[in-house]
Amino acid sequence: MADHDDMSELQQGAAGRKAAAIVFIVGVTALIVALDRFGVFGPGHEATEERVESGGELGSPGPAMQIDTSPPARGGEAVGALSVTGNYGGSEIRTAGYSEGMSFSLEMSLDQRGQVVYGNYSNSAGDAGNLKGAVEGEVFSGRAESLMLPGNFCDFEAEVKQDGAVIQGQFDCTTGDRSRFTLKRR
Repeated sequence: MADHDDMSELQQGAAGRKAAAIVFIVGVTALIVALDRFGVFGPGHEATEERVESGGELGSPGPAMQIDTSPPARGGEAVGALSVTGNYGGSEIRTAGYSEGMSFSLEMSLDQRGQVVYGNYSNSAGDAGNLKGAVEGEVFSGRAESLMLPGNFCDFEAEVKQDGAVIQGQFDCTTGDRSRFTLKRR
């Protein structure tokens, strides 16, 4: 009987080690995915074009915009492109949706690579997330994805002014919220 109890404990220990290993692997995988979403590993270099979805209604992917991610032509930037790399701060005024008429502070940190722009945002309403877009001429457009409200995407289009020092545009979100924003490079 003592042998049976010892065997039972050995089997329980093995099962516990297996469960711990599975939890560890799942945790490491989740950490890698989270770090990748925050852009820690940077964009992949294997593709020369990426697709950024824009427009569309909730549940509809909308049309796709092709973004050229080939290396810049000269001097670290694409020919004629404005740079929006930097930290920006300003305001966001809700024009439609639940909190219509309210004003929020808005912060963005942007990193432009050629025409493609990666970044993150936060506002005083408690929302934060990642964004990806492109600069074409004097237009900066793309999509912001909320980390606080999963499934909420906001497409944006903005005019880049004063050689990238000012970004002014609007968000159009899947929740029905719309807002105007003005940001200045700090």
